Amino acid sequence: MIEDIPSTDRLNLPLPKIAIIGVGCRLPGDVSSKDDFWNMLVTKRVVTSEIPSDRWDRDEWYSKEPIPGTIQTKHGGFLTNAYDFDNKYFSISQAEANEITPEQRWLCELAVETMEDANIRPEELKGSQTGVFVGSAGLDFGGSQLANTLQMSAHTMTGLEPSIFSNRISYIFDLHGPSITSNTACSASMSSLSMACNAIAVGDCDKAFVAGSNFLPTPGGFVAFSQLRVVSKTGSCKPFDEKADGYARLEGACMLLIKDYEKAVRDNDKIYAAIIGSGTNEDGRTLSITLPSSDAQCALMKWVCEKSNIKADTIDYVEAHGTGTPTGDPIEARSIGNAFGRKVRSPKSKPLPVGTVKGNVGHGEFLSGAIGLLKVSLMLFNRQLVPTAAFEKLNPKIDVDDLGIRVADKNEPLVKLNGKVNTPFRAAVNSFGFGDKFILIVSPSY
Repeated sequence: MIEDIPSTDRLNLPLPKIAIIGVGCRLPGDVSSKDDFWNMLVTKRVVTSEIPSDRWDRDEWYSKEPIPGTIQTKHGGFLTNAYDFDNKYFSISQAEANEITPEQRWLCELAVETMEDANIRPEELKGSQTGVFVGSAGLDFGGSQLANTLQMSAHTMTGLEPSIFSNRISYIFDLHGPSITSNTACSASMSSLSMACNAIAVGDCDKAFVAGSNFLPTPGGFVAFSQLRVVSKTGSCKPFDEKADGYARLEGACMLLIKDYEKAVRDNDKIYAAIIGSGTNEDGRTLSITLPSSDAQCALMKWVCEKSNIKADTIDYVEAHGTGTPTGDPIEARSIGNAFGRKVRSPKSKPLPVGTVKGNVGHGEFLSGAIGLLKVSLMLFNRQLVPTAAFEKLNPKIDVDDLGIRVADKNEPLVKLNGKVNTPFRAAVNSFGFGDKFILIVSPSY
């Protein structure tokens, strides 16, 4: 008879090592490949711009003050030709393609591009236990489509229903592993990654596509986030900067293909990085449902290290959630410093570099975690730290000296902070929703 485990105990089940073997992205500024993405990072390019006229009249909706029904910014990250789709390639009729949300279209195309990047032909995966895990919601497009009842067809629901975001990829390529779309807000793509890693660990699938997507076709979401007071009035994310005033919303998609690390080595796959630990928790009760808890963030970082048998002082970089909000950035900086900074290192240790891709692209909400992981994977693969775009002068509420951290502000080689050159460089990736959090630790393949 199995004895009950006390509720105060936590099972320590470390995650098997998972390899990232393929990547793809579709982002504003014509960033449609890993090479475009890397070039954007090393040049500190910012891809946000004015809201395009083919979406809505930005001047009509704009208000400097937070008047109900208005938007407090004229900027965001928008794809050009967002509706373009080669439906014939996927054997989808024109009638059905017209009803399919652009998010599904981008994800189908990215599945092909990610397989190409991994040197895998689509027919090789046919009938395999390959999973598909997507973080998204499809709120804006779905809401607008459901309002046009007279224009609905037999393809309407499968065109907008979020569950089909993952299911369509499984259907097109005849993949038999788990196929799940999840929504945990801004941590959605990383929550999907967590499910994918666990599915590989227990044998439910041998490979998995992990993706996040976000589409901004209507002004409604901008109005709602303006009322929440998180949208940047100046139109860009300025992470950890004294001028940080909120975030720029971003649309696009990002995808990674993952596989058991030992099998990836056996099969001579190209490996961008290895996932060696992960975990998730929730803030619980704070002053408001959207206010993050530094203590909860710090506790999760420590727990992921503990259960993955990783010493906190071996973390050499943190890709922060870092949305550029005046309240959120100092809270996250404090949790990073307490978990990985001066408190856990020797007095002579160099400060821990912290950065975020949101300075380049804005906040992708449902896809933001996947973009952060893509950035870290390419940094590890290229053995180079990249600067945090839009960062100029430190937010005075962040005491980097006391915390033992610094904002990564230049291109520089990867350096082990503890001086142990025989141990691999390790990076942590933060991804936060309204209350839930996801922490990931990755290392190079070498």
